[in-house]
Amino acid sequence: MVWESDTSPFFLNVYLKSVTQWYDMVFMYGESPKAGTVYIQSSNDGKNWKDISGTDGYAPVETEKNSSFLWMLSYDLSVSEQVRPKYYRLLQISDDGTELYSDALELSGDFIFTAADIEGGRGGETSPNEGENQLSDNEPR
Repeated sequence: MVWESDTSPFFLNVYLKSVTQWYDMVFMYGESPKAGTVYIQSSNDGKNWKDISGTDGYAPVETEKNSSFLWMLSYDLSVSEQVRPKYYRLLQISDDGTELYSDALELSGDFIFTAADIEGGRGGETSPNEGENQLSDNEPR
C-alpha cells in the first residue's frame, strides 16, 4: 500500500524475507520529494518511536529532491537485542531543521506490512482484487 506525498517521505515497497529460521531480512524502498536526511524509526506500541540505529544494514540517507532510497535490514532472531519492531516510519529532517514523517507501517502477525491505523490514521489494507465484483454470478445483488 502506497500513500504518495508531495511533502513527506513515503514507502514504495516494504517486505520481509525469512532467510533461515533464525535470520530475517526487511527490504525497505522509499522516496522523498524533498532534500534532507531520512531516518527509519521503529516502535512496538505506535506511540514511542526511536531510530533503528542498532540494526544491521541501516544508516540514515542523504537525499536530494525526488530521490529514492533502499535499506536491507537484517535481524538475527537468536539475539534478543535484534527483535523485529512492530511499527516502522520514515523521518526526514531538512536542512532548515523541519521534521517530516511518513505514514507508519505495521508488521502483522503473518509478516505482511500494512498501513498502520495509529491514532485514527488512514490505516487498513486493500484487497488484491479491490474494485472487482466480490460476489459470484449465482449470489443475489
